[in-house]
Amino acid sequence: MTEHKGKPFSWVDRRTCIHVARAQARALGHRPPAIPDFRSALGARAALKTTGFGTLEALFDSLFPRIPPASMWVGDLALMAGGDDLGGIVVSLGGKMGGYHEDHLADGLVNIVPQGDAAFIGAWRLTYQATTDYGAAFLSSAHPARHFVGSVQTPAAGGQPSDGGGATPPGGGGIPIRKPEDNTPIP
Repeated sequence: MTEHKGKPFSWVDRRTCIHVARAQARALGHRPPAIPDFRSALGARAALKTTGFGTLEALFDSLFPRIPPASMWVGDLALMAGGDDLGGIVVSLGGKMGGYHEDHLADGLVNIVPQGDAAFIGAWRLTYQATTDYGAAFLSSAHPARHFVGSVQTPAAGGQPSDGGGATPPGGGGIPIRKPEDNTPIP
């Protein structure tokens, strides 16, 4: 969501709900398909059909595991009813949703408080994706929205006890953070 924060909704500049959803999925390590180019609501409907799906709900069902809306974690995606047949894609922020709202498109991403589970068409889990490349797990210019959650080193059979650590951004739980280049703690 970082790249869309503070920027108004725009068909032309590709700042739409589906672009927010794709950015969120990529930030959590998923590799969603590219979004077909469109510059209007009519173009968005046509682009959706080129993916082979008639609804955003069906598209998300093909990409992510569906969950009950009440089970959403921070970072999960949901589809809410909107003023058109596309609906509105939002990101769970814990008790509220973040996304574009049809009454506040010029304000950019806003907090949306759902009024019960009936407000949702569906919800999908975006679990963190793992990597075996310790250096690639950290925030970088290539991954500006990446969050390092932790590392685990498992011992070989009969080896020393396992090790692990870290969480970023700093302050993420009081666990020591280690530098990827030499695995030394960051003070």
